[in-house]
Amino acid sequence: MTSLSARFAQVMQDAWGVIAGRPVQLQRWLAACDPAIFGVTLPATTTSESMIVKWHELGRVSPLDRPGLPANHVRGWARDSDGRLQSTCQRVDALGRLASLREQTGWHCDIRDIAGFSASKSDLDRTATMDDFARAFCPRYIEDVSETGLRKNLAHSEIRILHSANSADHFVSYAWDGRLMLANGGGSHHLAAACYIARRTKTAVPVAGTLYEYKLDPTAINALRGSYEILLVPDDVRFSNGLFDALQADAVSHYWMDVPRQLPGLQALLLPRGEVRSMRAAEILKEAGAFDLGQHLTNLVVLQERHAATLPALNAAALRDMPAHDSSRPPQAPRVAAPNKAVHVLEDEPHGPLMQP
Repeated sequence: MTSLSARFAQVMQDAWGVIAGRPVQLQRWLAACDPAIFGVTLPATTTSESMIVKWHELGRVSPLDRPGLPANHVRGWARDSDGRLQSTCQRVDALGRLASLREQTGWHCDIRDIAGFSASKSDLDRTATMDDFARAFCPRYIEDVSETGLRKNLAHSEIRILHSANSADHFVSYAWDGRLMLANGGGSHHLAAACYIARRTKTAVPVAGTLYEYKLDPTAINALRGSYEILLVPDDVRFSNGLFDALQADAVSHYWMDVPRQLPGLQALLLPRGEVRSMRAAEILKEAGAFDLGQHLTNLVVLQERHAATLPALNAAALRDMPAHDSSRPPQAPRVAAPNKAVHVLEDEPHGPLMQP
């Protein structure tokens, strides 16, 4: 009888908690979870362009993955006038202007400025810098640290950014990352070796090509954060079902959003700031260790502002080092067209130039 009374008292306490807007079921469920489940490890900085988190793709999904979900929308559950949760699809305008893509043709840099590649026969994920890559995967190519060794590596025909005027190879940079990468079709080993030797011989090797620069929009991120608390949580069936059941029991409005493919096993949980229950749930989840993705996006904007002067400085330095005509210099890039700049918002474009055939 005592246990039955205690159970009844607990049920009444939970009921009043839900009425008062306290996510009691969420608290109880989290208490039984392993805190380590919220651990998030972001990709390390490597020579692999593909491992840079493509934050401009946040919330963008293929129709094949999410059939019926319109662009710039998220799916989830919202409280109706009776306080019950109903399945819904919510438009989030900020997702449509989260980032911009700037294209510059005839952009110049030095090969020593290149920090990594999009393609290689070797494992780009295993090395942090181009020098590490050269030492690990092409030690024979860097045995002759001289202008002769430099010229020999630069002469390799698969370094298309140098040798082919019609090459699709191009430069790409993600402003929040701050590094310059080469989207290449080949030649990674010889170019990495050339970079290694050029650094040690202090030889300038200017090169020109098209630059694609991705940049987050601070206004859009502020708008997104102003509407939602955004948390990064496991995309695991058992976890998702447990969290869903708890949020349903507590009548907490919430939405789900896909994250860039560089974050496998994770998903974004959006909790509306306009609802007290959702904000209390967000506080409890963060206290339990959930990763604050909204704050992380703001931090990325700060980083990209710090990096803002990097690319213009590389371009200016390369132009200063590029002689009008000097046959004694290593081979130069043939493409030196006048700069042509274009900026557009990445709306309804899940993939950028690297993904185009």
